[in-house]
Amino acid sequence: FPLLEHAAHITFWQAFLIILEKVAMVLVLPLILGYLIRHYLHSLHQWIVSKPNLGFYFWAVSLSITTGITVKNIVHSNASLSLLIMIAVLSLIVCFIQFGIGRAIGTRFDEKINSGQALFQKNTALSIWVAYMYLHPVASVGAGCYVLWQNIINSLELWKYRNGKLK
Repeated sequence: FPLLEHAAHITFWQAFLIILEKVAMVLVLPLILGYLIRHYLHSLHQWIVSKPNLGFYFWAVSLSITTGITVKNIVHSNASLSLLIMIAVLSLIVCFIQFGIGRAIGTRFDEKINSGQALFQKNTALSIWVAYMYLHPVASVGAGCYVLWQNIINSLELWKYRNGKLK
């Protein structure tokens, strides 16, 4: 990345446009497609709306891809086991800190769960990609582990909520 490494053979604007293209494909294109489907392809829109768990399956595929990339980066790295464990543990600590701060903020507004989720959940796919492309593949392990920890914690919270143990 040109701002981090001055010996990079790419200008800031070239890197910016490459990243913008990747982000647009992940964020902007789905928004445009959603708008077009909702307003112009009514039968397809109705079919999508009639599938209540479709979002869950998209999420599961996305999580599987993220997990696969993280595992691939771990397997193909030359990093020591202690470094990989330290990265995983630190990402868990960061996860808990962000979740806790979010819940503390939400307590003041009677939105403890929503606020905790809002601060704690991140779209880390971009950070995984940037770390993998511009730093070192092992750097993406932290973001990948964060995603896995976040989903484990979410699953536990959902289980507690369904069993009446979380209010």
